[in-house]
Amino acid sequence: MSKSFLVAFVTASAILFCFPARSTKAELILQFGKEGVVGATDFSVAPGQSQLIDIFLTQTPGDTRLTSPGLGLGAFRLILSSPDITHAPLASFQFGPGFVEGENGLSELNGQTLLIDLKGTPVDPFTVTPVTTTGGSSSIKLGTTVLTAMPGAFGPYGLELRSGRDPVGADPVTPDFILGNSALGAFVAVSPSTATLNVSPVPEPSSFALLIFTATTASIVFRRRRLGNQLA
Repeated sequence: MSKSFLVAFVTASAILFCFPARSTKAELILQFGKEGVVGATDFSVAPGQSQLIDIFLTQTPGDTRLTSPGLGLGAFRLILSSPDITHAPLASFQFGPGFVEGENGLSELNGQTLLIDLKGTPVDPFTVTPVTTTGGSSSIKLGTTVLTAMPGAFGPYGLELRSGRDPVGADPVTPDFILGNSALGAFVAVSPSTATLNVSPVPEPSSFALLIFTATTASIVFRRRRLGNQLA
């Protein structure tokens, strides 16, 4: 064995020891969804129209915390990138199965941030029924809201989900997400998520009629010319 080969082998071993292979990290992730599809990242709507947005909490492979003990309490923010996109009135927010409004309720931190505080169905003043995954799913539905594009909106707009009530980070006073059936349970970290709401105009009914008329006229002219050429 040459000296140069031995040096190379020792160097490679040292690098592998200092930088071990990264393993998959189990984590909980906030996710958007639509029409029952979890993890949707693109939504489309026309100016002046609305889109239903579902919000989920998902456990990644290797994580079983939403299966047991389940989610007891939580607080998260839906952040809109522009006032061109508005959310529905707070009272119209639909909580997911098993959840009710939390002690801190729903509020609007500013015109573009919706804060949702939720909890499992109360059993008594100190405990709630935690919501768990069912049917082999890795996600639980936190709720549904409606986003509307203003008449002048156009182009892509950013959407973001973040845990906690504090715009900077987790508020140590108010629970972010707590597992189990008690407010004294363990706090858990939840990763944020982003999506895009694409706003583009659709042709007016009169435009559709014009397109149909133009196509029909062109077809008639083409057929007459073809017939004339055949008879010539």
